[in-house]
Amino acid sequence: MLRIIHRRRPPRTLVILDPGSFPFEELPAEWWDVPLGVSLISREETEKLIRRSGEAVLGRLGFFDRVAVRDPGIWRALSASYVWDEGQLVECGETDPETLAARLCAAVEGVVEKWGWNAKAVHRTRDAALERFLDARKQCLDGGVLQICAEDGRWAQTFLQRGQPFTFATEDNATPGTFRRNYPASSSSLLETNSGSSLMPETFGLVFGESLLQKGSLQSVARLVSRMWNLARSGCCLAFLDDFVFEHGEGVSIKRFVELVNEATERRVVLDHIESLRYPGDEIYRGALLVFKKLGLG
Repeated sequence: MLRIIHRRRPPRTLVILDPGSFPFEELPAEWWDVPLGVSLISREETEKLIRRSGEAVLGRLGFFDRVAVRDPGIWRALSASYVWDEGQLVECGETDPETLAARLCAAVEGVVEKWGWNAKAVHRTRDAALERFLDARKQCLDGGVLQICAEDGRWAQTFLQRGQPFTFATEDNATPGTFRRNYPASSSSLLETNSGSSLMPETFGLVFGESLLQKGSLQSVARLVSRMWNLARSGCCLAFLDDFVFEHGEGVSIKRFVELVNEATERRVVLDHIESLRYPGDEIYRGALLVFKKLGLG
């Protein structure tokens, strides 16, 4: 097993049926970037894993991973502790080992089919960059966090684990309440609205958007930036996680994007932080985290 880990490139997905004896400490860092399926059907093995390396293993499972659990009580306890999405649960009942393995494999393959082969790797790279910024600028979280144009709940874990109220502003055609229902243990810290228009101005310490450049024209992005500026508190932050070199070779330069933000906010922001991002497997830096500080109204 260890020879395979060290000699082969990361697989498309990884399913672990016996986590109590699996050598997670030997797992190369890049293997955590693929969707994982983990079986926790045995209470005894689950408790053993928690005692041995619970936070180091279970704490690293996120939105793009899947967990097979037989005991609803175990799922409720673990999902509350590690802020797991209900969509991560693979129900298995009294299934035999072969059926369990097949269900877990299908679940993690479904992640790849829905979000793409590198979605988890991209998210982990972006999340690490945002976490580094937040560790250095904790005051940006005063007032809670708003994600504009959220398409799913992948960012809830990041902020709820920090104890921060988190609000999704979804697209207008999204089904209301979907994301919030996926985190029943944290619902008191979650809000969801169909658009940012129903929110009070000057409310949030951090307002951020992800992949806005892929959602529409530059004119529509400018309108979103203006709305984000209106919702952020003075002195607080607007953050953007995006790709500036697209896979087909085109893109928007960071310089042009900074100009767009300045124009959309009537130059009432200042660029506070920038970090280029290279995703696992890429040879170039395609992405970036840009954070702007909102200036006062005076």
